[in-house]
Amino acid sequence: MAEASFHFPKLRPLDIRRVDQGGQQLLFLNDPLKLTDQAMLINHRQASVLALCDGTRDLPTLIADLGARNGIHVLLPEMEELLQALDENLLMESPRFHEAIQHALVAYRQAPYRKPSLAGAVYPSAAADLQRTLDDFCAQAPPSDMLGSRQGEIAGILTPHIDYARGHQVYAGVWQQAIPNLSSYDLVVVLGTDHAGGPGKLTLTRQHYATPWGTLPTDLEVVEALIRGQGASVALEEELHHVREHSIELALVWLHYALHRENSTPKLPPVVPILCGHMNPFIQNQGSPESHGEFRTMLDTLRFTMERRRTLIVASGDLAHVGPAFGDTPPLGAQERARLQQDDAGSLDAISRGDASAFFQDLQAEKDQRRVCGMTPIYLAMRLIGGNVSGMVTGYDQCPADIDGGSLVSIAGAVWRRNR
Repeated sequence: MAEASFHFPKLRPLDIRRVDQGGQQLLFLNDPLKLTDQAMLINHRQASVLALCDGTRDLPTLIADLGARNGIHVLLPEMEELLQALDENLLMESPRFHEAIQHALVAYRQAPYRKPSLAGAVYPSAAADLQRTLDDFCAQAPPSDMLGSRQGEIAGILTPHIDYARGHQVYAGVWQQAIPNLSSYDLVVVLGTDHAGGPGKLTLTRQHYATPWGTLPTDLEVVEALIRGQGASVALEEELHHVREHSIELALVWLHYALHRENSTPKLPPVVPILCGHMNPFIQNQGSPESHGEFRTMLDTLRFTMERRRTLIVASGDLAHVGPAFGDTPPLGAQERARLQQDDAGSLDAISRGDASAFFQDLQAEKDQRRVCGMTPIYLAMRLIGGNVSGMVTGYDQCPADIDGGSLVSIAGAVWRRNR
């Protein structure tokens, strides 16, 4: 029997992907927070049920709408059985889910640091092995002096957050630019894409981030100031996303490596890790990022800090996500790849000029058809850095996102330097 909370059933935000199993098209439901290792496969009939589970319909209305809209006839026991299975897998908004959230949040906050979630999978978990791996990546990338190094203090960096296997040349190209003077910074602010984040959300954490070389300290003074500005209920509402989200982790591994490359016993500048939700409402003209309260508060607080402390801004964000793996048809061929590179070049031109408004407006004009997942961190990084900068794109690549290579994720690295 379904619980009372399912009188108006609501599906959680999930990672949903199409899969082919024995010639049958199914949907794979996965929890992006990884509260459980369980996942579910559902068929087309069940997917029609879930599409209407938005919390606005009670069970009789849901069953009636399925029949009227989809011609699907479901009996109450069948509906309750499906909802119960979803709840047991923590995929529904329910008391069971919220209890699991609280247990996980307490465990995260009581830990001495935020544990690496990708060590041993995306990169080696042993410090020596990781050192050799990133050394090899840097050896394969163009030397920094061939990338057009210029005078002027580095104000910010754009780094990818794709896995290292596909993106290592772009990672190495941009981080080698920063190696010569990282130790002189008093603070590093890392703005990372929150792939599970809500619209316009900026999510803080007090936890330190660990890498195989040790722990990078979080600047609690700045974090507390940001939390006060937004209010704890807003700033920490999605804090658990820090546990699994990879964007900040992959950037900080390279930061820690670059610090060690500069000095074997480096001074570790404190870090402010901020996860950034999506900007879809602004793309749809539902408000503007310039007037968004959470953005304004964060920008004002950090600008005040940056007046007193030498700060490096790091945006961890990829560019386009296109092709069948992301819902497009058909697969991308040579002509579509060239068009993608041309469209990305427009975004990179705005990035090179440090022009946050132009960067956003171009994506808004195209309704973000490229699905630029790094939109928010890149936009906010340029707003923080200000206009008196010169940007340099250090690398660009189109990485395969499916077995056939018909889907792509495009990535880039860039460095912003203060104009003298």
